[in-house]
Amino acid sequence: MRILGLAAEAIGDPLNKWAGLYGALGERFDLVGTETAGLPRTELYKLLARNVRPSRNDWLARAAYSPQAFFARTREAERALEPWDGRQDLIVQLQTLFQPGTRAAERPFVVYTDWTHALWCRHRRSAPTSKKADARRRGLEAQTAALARHVFTTSRATRRSFIGDCGCDPGHVTAVGAGANSFDLAPQAARGGPRRALFVGFDFERKGGEVLLAAWPGVRRQLPQAELLIVGPPVRPDVGDGITWAGPVADRAVIADFYRSATVFVLPSLVEPWGFVLHEAMGHGLPCIGVNAFAMPEIIAHGETGLLVPPGDAASLGDALAALLEDPERARRMGEEARRRVVADHLWSHVVERMVPAILAAVE
Repeated sequence: MRILGLAAEAIGDPLNKWAGLYGALGERFDLVGTETAGLPRTELYKLLARNVRPSRNDWLARAAYSPQAFFARTREAERALEPWDGRQDLIVQLQTLFQPGTRAAERPFVVYTDWTHALWCRHRRSAPTSKKADARRRGLEAQTAALARHVFTTSRATRRSFIGDCGCDPGHVTAVGAGANSFDLAPQAARGGPRRALFVGFDFERKGGEVLLAAWPGVRRQLPQAELLIVGPPVRPDVGDGITWAGPVADRAVIADFYRSATVFVLPSLVEPWGFVLHEAMGHGLPCIGVNAFAMPEIIAHGETGLLVPPGDAASLGDALAALLEDPERARRMGEEARRRVVADHLWSHVVERMVPAILAAVE
């Protein structure tokens, strides 16, 4: 079967968190190519000019998730896909930010995604788009899902949204998980060194970074030698004892060294479609502390591969961090179990195998 990949951003970049999906599809099928339906810069500038907001994030969101952006990406998809017509059997589209061209109804395609616009509207902490625009975008998303031969979601939570918010038949949507990115399948070396918690994430506030900073002083009172390493956001000076800021890091080898130096990984997100970094940390043999919301309970088995706390609860987060940092042996056992589960069932090859039956049915 000839598969063509389609996404809103370049798939070939090895740092792209979705690259592993298309790599695994290429191992299972004939991946004839990948195309991009990105928002043209001129269109983005027009949308930004029409949707000015005081908050930079809200401004960008209003432009990027508007119905106008959806149509602009769909037009780009049409230009990208037209030369491929007749040269592929199925399009595997990433996300529902657009349709596979203005002739989407004529092209067999499936969608793989981690989120819906309805979930974004439900969980966002501000209102960058109008109710009218949101309703129209939800309608466009529902239309895209209906046109698709099948919809694959990372999580059961997102699957429920497609069924409840988009009106999809339950048999039309399958939760298949997502693969762990960038870790070594070779046996892990024994851990030693300081009792260190590691946070990796560029969107610091959305990923719960401020909650983590609020929790950390309590951890230090219990464990004065505990360390917190923050990777991703710009460096902040003088934020507290025992905190090291690495700043933005793109080198995977450097990030792997950070994983190997840590005792526990922490990601107390306030909003999280999936949390790819959790499986990456687990693949490196780390127990994870996350929140009991979104897809995290599907990734972290509470008490077995990590701990879950309520979103935004700094006191509970601090208790969970202290519990694992003061008991490295418990953390080690959890980390070993986390790695075992990732290797056994959460590689991109596992994800694609779960997709295979619906992919084959899509072209019958």
